Amino acid sequence: NVTINTASGAGIIYVNGPGTLAAQGDLTTDGSTLTNGTTSGTAAISLTGGNTQSLNINKLPMMNALTINKSGGVATLARNLAVNVVAGQDLTITAGTLDLAGYTLTVGDVLTNDGTITASGAGTPIAAGTLTSTVATSQVRYTGNAADGAVTVKVGTYGKLEVDNPGTTFTLGGAA
Repeated sequence: NVTINTASGAGIIYVNGPGTLAAQGDLTTDGSTLTNGTTSGTAAISLTGGNTQSLNINKLPMMNALTINKSGGVATLARNLAVNVVAGQDLTITAGTLDLAGYTLTVGDVLTNDGTITASGAGTPIAAGTLTSTVATSQVRYTGNAADGAVTVKVGTYGKLEVDNPGTTFTLGGAA
């Protein structure tokens, strides 16, 4: 597990240079911004391994990419996550499952899902510039609860799109 605390609880955490911060356990910051300190850096974060992981990061405004490449287990958001400040910031799910756990995932550039995303709750759980998949076996599963309200489904390229829960209104978020 990686837990990063700053003295003020809202600082900037620098990951310098090219390379990847690879986590096989939980990744937590205290509300700070995780950055490489520039708007064009190449540092990245990767969640790997077979363990269940919690991703509790406020935002990744200046990292190059976030990759989920899990052989097992589930990576679960513990808060809203924004990967969205500069062009080229992508989220790639190469393998494994990302469970949004009722939180919102915002990706300013490209969200490539070649694994599984589970999105629950109301509103727009996935907001991305482009949502794409390169394999037919990928899956995005939207679940809802009639008490939560309507769910907006992101327009994109899906291997398999599943909407689940009678009584919930699912709306396509644009032209298909």
